[in-house]
Amino acid sequence: MPWKPTALPLEDLMHIVTSGLFHSVDGVVSDPYLWQFDSFDDDLGRALTRMMERVDTLVLGRVSYQEWAGYWPTASVDEDFAGFINPVEKFVASRTLTQPLEWQNSHLVEGPLEEFVAGLKERDGGEIAVTGSISVVRQLLSAGLLGE
Repeated sequence: MPWKPTALPLEDLMHIVTSGLFHSVDGVVSDPYLWQFDSFDDDLGRALTRMMERVDTLVLGRVSYQEWAGYWPTASVDEDFAGFINPVEKFVASRTLTQPLEWQNSHLVEGPLEEFVAGLKERDGGEIAVTGSISVVRQLLSAGLLGE
């Protein structure tokens, strides 16, 4: 029987901050587009689908935002991920970017990152995911805000 994703209602989910990073066996997380594709299989695809079903907010660092904003708004290669990443609400931690951000539903983090994310956790909704952005992951982990 083929696997079929099932989405839980948002009200049944804990409002948690999660992070998923592509990393090599030796811990490298930079430039996953250079090495991850030979490891991307059906199991990983299902895991990403389950993540997309739970997440309604993303937190990105500047570098991840700029790389993704330059690709995903016009991407036609992976329509499932593009259908998730383009409309989802995105908050960008940056000291150099200014409003307005051009990518759909993207906003700059206002104030200290830790306080901003703590405020996001207080809102109603699904999971808050930190994708890419290892410096943001480290900062939130150190602050005790990263749940998974």
